[in-house]
Amino acid sequence: MTEREQCEARQRTCARLWSADIKRLEERFMFIDKALGIQNTELLRRLQEANNIKGEFANKVSDLKLKVATLEANSSLWLKIIGFGLAVLQIVIGVVLGLLK
Repeated sequence: MTEREQCEARQRTCARLWSADIKRLEERFMFIDKALGIQNTELLRRLQEANNIKGEFANKVSDLKLKVATLEANSSLWLKIIGFGLAVLQIVIGVVLGLLK
């Protein structure tokens, strides 16, 4: 074989090896693109789920605030009624004790 033929044979071998490597790299890039697409879809699903949970939580918190406000109003009313009742009782006891003297 002449030197030229050897050089051409080496070029063909290198070209074949490079084309195999390039093909493997292209396949890896394809699989990476597919994986990123799947990951993106999963992230969007989780984001939507998180937004739904956030909305439900906000609704529950507003309901809870309303219930707490109602309980505060009721307890305040009952405290006023009890205070008024104790004041009336004190007056009655004072009157009764005044009459007994």
